[in-house]
Amino acid sequence: MIPQASHHAIHSLALISSLAALTLAPAAFADVTLLGDSFVSLSSPTKNFGKQTTIHVVQSMREGYLKFDLNASSSVPGTITHATLRVYVSQKKGLGGNLNIHETTADWNELQITASAAPVVGDVIGSANSTSNNWVEFDVTNYVSEALAANSKAIGFALRGSNGLNIKIDSKENKTTGHEPTLDIVWGGTVGAAGQVGATGAAGPIGPTGAVGPIGPIGPIGATGPIGPIGPIGPIGPIGPIGPTGAVGPVGATGAAGLIGWERVVGASSPDNESDKSVTASCPEGKQIVSGGYATLNVSDVAKIIITSSYPSSDTTWIASGKLRTQDNMVDESFSLQAYAICADQ
Repeated sequence: MIPQASHHAIHSLALISSLAALTLAPAAFADVTLLGDSFVSLSSPTKNFGKQTTIHVVQSMREGYLKFDLNASSSVPGTITHATLRVYVSQKKGLGGNLNIHETTADWNELQITASAAPVVGDVIGSANSTSNNWVEFDVTNYVSEALAANSKAIGFALRGSNGLNIKIDSKENKTTGHEPTLDIVWGGTVGAAGQVGATGAAGPIGPTGAVGPIGPIGPIGATGPIGPIGPIGPIGPIGPIGPTGAVGPVGATGAAGLIGWERVVGASSPDNESDKSVTASCPEGKQIVSGGYATLNVSDVAKIIITSSYPSSDTTWIASGKLRTQDNMVDESFSLQAYAICADQ
């Protein structure tokens, strides 16, 4: 327990320390609201993605957009000392690629923006590499300062990829993570001199400690009851006679002769994001199809692939066809389709 007088002194020292810190490093933090976040797809130029829980950025295919409210920021006095844009990368394909932040206008709505109606994208503000499940920060001090100097009430950012970038960024619609993009603005200004700290009042007396009450008596332990007798074990009955051995059944028919000279032949497509694929596996000369099938390779989830056909197209060839599920909206997904044939001597 800390005595009352000492406890009061600690609070006084903490107050003096806080006032000194304010005098040495004055700063104010502006509350910037995220008004909109979305992305557009060049392969679906009229489709809106404003309600998606992630912002998908793929080099030359998809680009993201952010818009922040500057109304609360512009009312803070002083000058900007630092402005930081932060986004959370929840998924990344591959190790390479850079995320580039560009200037753009803020005259768009996240539920209406599409690739065919996207705002004009300007100069690059910053560029950085990223990894999955990590924040990425960009220094946007000059860009924000220019927007506030022009009395802009909102500010926009465009997110583009280079060097093969393929990432997903958490949006404000993702309620499970709380990783929506943020714009942090730090203001600096002159803080007035700290007022004089008043005298510490006298500590009051510590009251007396009350007496400890008596411990009650422990009640008696009851007597243990007697163990009952073990009942007798019943007699084991006699073993019955062994029954006669049944007659031997007839010998079954001889099975058909197995395959002679069988082998497995495989045909495979290249691992790319082409939606429709068709692959053929052909038996070598002198052999014919006895069976066949297909397999999907180099895909993150086989449920994204639809096999449209798998059958013998002749006595010596097996063909398999498949495509991506279009409702998954994964235009960058890649996969390889494999057809195989079981061949045997004719």
